[in-house]
Amino acid sequence: DGLEAVDDGIMWLTHGDGTRLGIIDTSDATDVDIGAQGVSQSWAAAFDTNGDLYGTYNGFSGNAQLAIFDQGTGGIAATIGGLGTSLIALEVDAGGQMWGVGYFDSVLYQIDKSNALATPVGPTGITSTMDLAFAPDGTLYSTVGNVLYELDTGTGAVNDSMPINGILDGSVMGIAFDTNGRLFATAYVSDSPLYEIDPGTGNAGVVGPTTFFAPHGGDIYFDVGLPDLNVDSNTRPSPGKGHEGPVFAPTSCGPLYLNEGAFALEKDEEGNLVLVDGEPVVVAGPTAPLCLAAVRQDLLDLLPEYDSDADHDGDTLSSHFEACEGVTDPCLADTDGDGVHDDVDACPL
Repeated sequence: DGLEAVDDGIMWLTHGDGTRLGIIDTSDATDVDIGAQGVSQSWAAAFDTNGDLYGTYNGFSGNAQLAIFDQGTGGIAATIGGLGTSLIALEVDAGGQMWGVGYFDSVLYQIDKSNALATPVGPTGITSTMDLAFAPDGTLYSTVGNVLYELDTGTGAVNDSMPINGILDGSVMGIAFDTNGRLFATAYVSDSPLYEIDPGTGNAGVVGPTTFFAPHGGDIYFDVGLPDLNVDSNTRPSPGKGHEGPVFAPTSCGPLYLNEGAFALEKDEEGNLVLVDGEPVVVAGPTAPLCLAAVRQDLLDLLPEYDSDADHDGDTLSSHFEACEGVTDPCLADTDGDGVHDDVDACPL
């Protein structure tokens, strides 16, 4: 699991002119070479929300290969497939959606991590994009030519741009935000320093020297602070699909069963996670009453409406028991009182 190898504050990137994987401690710029990748033109690095580290190789080939990196050896753990364009800039947002910008075609893409299908969003107007980075507030930045761009993820267009000042040598080709919103960068030169850039002004300062030759791309893993999404208001999972137990579909009246450690998160009409200040919206309490059947104890302060002894469907069994130990649906109910449960009632209201 990639989570074993990642740590907030550690920047992962390629170096050796796109042939090796390495890490830099953003507190003091100490670097460690992980190992050879066994491929060339590997200039991207982007963490998925589960800690897997993605990148591309053969980046200039016209069909860059999307891959998962082995964080223990630096090699290629899996090749997903060709992206159908030259691409060396990747990033994944807090909802798990992968993004990339074509090197020659300048197009912003949404990328399916399962099959490498790249769907065009729109032109950025920026050629030779070197790297992408999402800020904690969800803003997407790109860079090339020592300029920092802010991209519109809805259209691909540039919303804002500013020069990066204070780079001692070369051009910034790797950028990454940490969980506190600090933006770190490297330049494509021998022994590039690690820089910290103020995204408000573009001013860069040196954190410290590194020993890496031609570092490129880069990402810092940080958790959005919530467990994996198992069910939400737009899904109807079948029994047995849960991580820690069965997950039942919502009844037609709207309550949800969450298995242990799960939240219901709000999505928009297109199925994307709704973010406020960069954080997913937890749908709970009076805004959308849920059948909260089983929630990890250390998360209860986030869900004050949860009651482990509650019997939401009125069948004399507690919802917690039905969710964690039984095989019945803790949210099954008969809203209209006609003796027919909502899941099979043609007119449940």
